[in-house]
Amino acid sequence: MRMRRLALLTAPIFLSAAIAGRAHAQGIETPVEVRGCDASDAMVSAIRVELAAAGASMARVTVVCLEGSRVLVVAFPVATDRPGVREVDTADVTPEARTRAVAIATGEMLRAMAGRDAPSPSPAPPVPAEPVTPAIVAPLAPIVVQVTAPSLAPARAPSGQPSADGEAAAWSVGAALRVRAFAEASTFVVGPALQLEAGLGDLPLRLRVGTDLGRASDTAPEGETSLVAWTGSAALLGRAQAGPIHFDAGPFLELGGAFAEGTSASDATASDTTVATASGSGPIAMIGGEAFVGAKMADHLEPFVALDAGAVLAGLQADIDDRASLSIAGPFVGVRLGLAILP
Repeated sequence: MRMRRLALLTAPIFLSAAIAGRAHAQGIETPVEVRGCDASDAMVSAIRVELAAAGASMARVTVVCLEGSRVLVVAFPVATDRPGVREVDTADVTPEARTRAVAIATGEMLRAMAGRDAPSPSPAPPVPAEPVTPAIVAPLAPIVVQVTAPSLAPARAPSGQPSADGEAAAWSVGAALRVRAFAEASTFVVGPALQLEAGLGDLPLRLRVGTDLGRASDTAPEGETSLVAWTGSAALLGRAQAGPIHFDAGPFLELGGAFAEGTSASDATASDTTVATASGSGPIAMIGGEAFVGAKMADHLEPFVALDAGAVLAGLQADIDDRASLSIAGPFVGVRLGLAILP
């Protein structure tokens, strides 16, 4: 999210909008300018076709090819000072089809702008409601159905051991609140977590799988950023039992993805818009170890606390004005507080 670089690239584009708007008012064809792109003539022709198809009245359309595969499109309407800005990523498009992809994206933006700037239709006058004659309805007698069925759950066996009838060891399902702290950029990710645990036959081992959803945000003078991460995890844990209390410990692997978005805090005016918003996403992978303590408090309830620590193998970092704002990277520690339900 290199906000400063994007603002410097777009500032000259917005400063030229007033001149282009005067030319359009005199009946001159909408100027289309392409900067830093290959096959610029072909791109100008394709964008003019989209302008005609969209029926949009534009003072100017400017296309800037940024570094890599990103293309910035800025359109200035004649009837309003609200420009349209769209960034197109052509990484998945062949060089031959890049011009057409940019033109199609431009046409979609122009059609959206045309609908945005159109005057709202006048509301229809209210239609007086016809008088309704109340009807007398007899109340319905409540119907109660009771179904009694024999319990199908097998008798619980000691944790980590098979039951008397040969079924697998006990299982549990739980929900928790997770907090994780990442060393990079001092990022704290908070959110809910779900887990499912089961024993592995007669071995003193437990298999725990789960899914997490976490969010982090940062507000600074340079702007605001937010990050959402979702992961699935699997852990193989050894168990030690002492009455109603048990202790589990072992390694885990966590895979998922993250999405980050940020907005700069630069000032903006109708003629010079330097506010920029950017977003990005990517996969994340983490590995580490976990220590888990649970205590059975009732027949089917078990509160628990879990501590984990590890390192990020693949992560995501959100920068704003060359400063790391939020980051899922480097070492981390976490805590999970929750409640499990036993069969």
